[in-house]
Amino acid sequence: MILVTGIKGFIGSYVVAYLTKKGYNAVGINEDIRDIEALRPYFKDADLVIHAAGKVKKGIPNPEIYHTINVLGTKNVTDLCLEYGCKLIHLGSAATTAGGDITVRKYVESKQESQKIVEDYALHKGLKAVVLRLCVIYNKENNTGRSGARYPVERLVVDFENIIKTHDFKTYKLFDYSNVRA
Repeated sequence: MILVTGIKGFIGSYVVAYLTKKGYNAVGINEDIRDIEALRPYFKDADLVIHAAGKVKKGIPNPEIYHTINVLGTKNVTDLCLEYGCKLIHLGSAATTAGGDITVRKYVESKQESQKIVEDYALHKGLKAVVLRLCVIYNKENNTGRSGARYPVERLVVDFENIIKTHDFKTYKLFDYSNVRA
């Protein structure tokens, strides 16, 4: 079974819909990733976890929420993947703090720290993981016309399937989408 965190999010919902349509047993959850005991039952039958849950909204009243969700939540996900022997695809971010306010800075710091957790677990604790360092992901039907590095979610879900089919997860790998323009 493929477990996808963050089913109510933009990427998570696309991933589950795409993989299910392709015949995979993909299950999405929207549990609070800060609550490891609420997550635990879902990991027992998972072979692969696609970790798409996280806090991304800008301008929130308490920017520390990025740390508790993106960092501590990711630690819970990685701990459970190790405990149950699940492979992990973690969604990182190529965002930078250039010109950003406190919420942008806290978001970027949290995503960088969460990626370091996954890398550390993969390199030193035996976690079978890959990280996708993502630029702006958008829907082709609702293209905002933003410039810079951007990638359509419709292509990203195909990339997920290709990773599932071809990557052996024997070694850690970083897929860097930071400079793509599609």
